[in-house]
Amino acid sequence: MSFRNALLILLAVILGDCASFAPASVQQRAEARHERDAQMDASAARIIEVSGTTIPGHPQYSPLGHVDGNCESTPQGNQQEIEGDSVREAAIRKYGNHVDAIINLNSVFVSTGGSDVVSGHWECMGDAVSFAAAAAPATP
Repeated sequence: MSFRNALLILLAVILGDCASFAPASVQQRAEARHERDAQMDASAARIIEVSGTTIPGHPQYSPLGHVDGNCESTPQGNQQEIEGDSVREAAIRKYGNHVDAIINLNSVFVSTGGSDVVSGHWECMGDAVSFAAAAAPATP
């Protein structure tokens, strides 16, 4: 084994072990953030998105309110890199885990580029709803 290869292996071992040198508080914050991200991903994955008001298998729902966020994909179905919350994440942050679907989903292209190059991103908006039945009014 050459000196160079031995040095590269030693450097890789040292750099690979750097995470264990972080203070416990830093490691705990990183683990907590990872857990929150996983919870958000799981919550967002269960939300149904529809462009109209008909949700297959859910004829009744209660409105929660309007939401705006970034689209995860273009109207053509292409994935796009987003900065900030997706429309699903925005709905969860606004209404919590009560959100089951987003209806009346629509999108608009927001241009951020110069005059000769079209650049920008797609933003989505819609109405968050819950499958929980609306509370019945109290009878006197």
